[in-house]
Amino acid sequence: MNVYYDEGISGTRADTRPGLQRLMADCRLRRIDMVLTKSISRFARNTADCLALVRELISLNIPIHFEKEGIDTSAMESELLLSVMSSLAESESRSISENTKWSFGKQFRNGTFKVRTPPYGYRRVDGDLQIDPEEAQIVKRIFREAVSGKGASVIASGLNRDGIMSRQRKGWVHSTIFRILRNEVYTGDALYQKTFTDDEYRRHWNTKGEHAQFLATEHHDAIISREDDIEFAFCVMMNKLIFAGKQLLRPYLDEFKKNSSDAELKRIAKLEKELEKNTEKTYSVRRLMAGNYIPPDICNRELNTLKAHASKLKAEIAALEKSAEGSGSVISAIRELIAFTGENRMLTEFDGELFKRFVNRITVMDRNHISFELKCGLALQEKLE
Repeated sequence: MNVYYDEGISGTRADTRPGLQRLMADCRLRRIDMVLTKSISRFARNTADCLALVRELISLNIPIHFEKEGIDTSAMESELLLSVMSSLAESESRSISENTKWSFGKQFRNGTFKVRTPPYGYRRVDGDLQIDPEEAQIVKRIFREAVSGKGASVIASGLNRDGIMSRQRKGWVHSTIFRILRNEVYTGDALYQKTFTDDEYRRHWNTKGEHAQFLATEHHDAIISREDDIEFAFCVMMNKLIFAGKQLLRPYLDEFKKNSSDAELKRIAKLEKELEKNTEKTYSVRRLMAGNYIPPDICNRELNTLKAHASKLKAEIAALEKSAEGSGSVISAIRELIAFTGENRMLTEFDGELFKRFVNRITVMDRNHISFELKCGLALQEKLE
């Protein structure tokens, strides 16, 4: 005789109970002659599951005896009694579930809820979260590599390559890295009721405000400080500009000039077009010179003339930008940012001097988002991981 059980698992859904699934598998292999269970609620608290399982056992000629209710399916002429009893078991399960939800909600509101399963980087000591020094180093590495521009898959591959195991002693995958980067717990906060269970006992993410959420700030020691969070967001923003700066900053500069009514800016735009034409002529002359189509002395005279004209245009542009106090300074800031992002150097760590160079101020949008107002006039929003 074998004993099949599911320790610490809710009986509301049959597909989440390995013990019950093992019992049914052995029944299908004809290893069992009869099933004995203490009560219907121990067997299944979902009416549909209960009836489906009993019908399958009957089709296999395997009777099931419910001790508490005194029901033996081998002598049962109708499913009515079983249906009624299993419905009562399901109602009891729903009542227990509602009471549990109410209890958890009360603990959320008064801040007494204890995290049952500590996230990676922490361990539970007397109900409280405490930092696990070894795992915390891995968490810091994950955040540090994310700042450097590495994707979740690349970070996971690096951890696996270095032989670093997850808590389950398995390899790392990109979804696990995403969860760590997006978990507020590493900044010392705890957000309760991020998921919920529907009437069919299926779990969902509480992303659309289906249920109230509760935030406990400074709930435990942080592995990643809020300052680190802002620095991380700044690096992510700058790396995005480095990656796609040409598609964003150059059109922004052109649009800024186009919409400006200042005489100086209009003059600057005109001079820059002349400078572009000058550059095109210079390239043309050099190509003709390289192909021996024009004598070198004539080419050199033309190149010197174009060079002198270009220097004059640049000097006038610089003077106009300096005189235009407001818009000119914005243009200079945009150009400075374009020059920096054009170097294609992805940030691997926070640079305080770089922050002062490009950022005018930070605005907190909500607990998860901040906006960087750059000196060039752009306001870019980033999520606090």
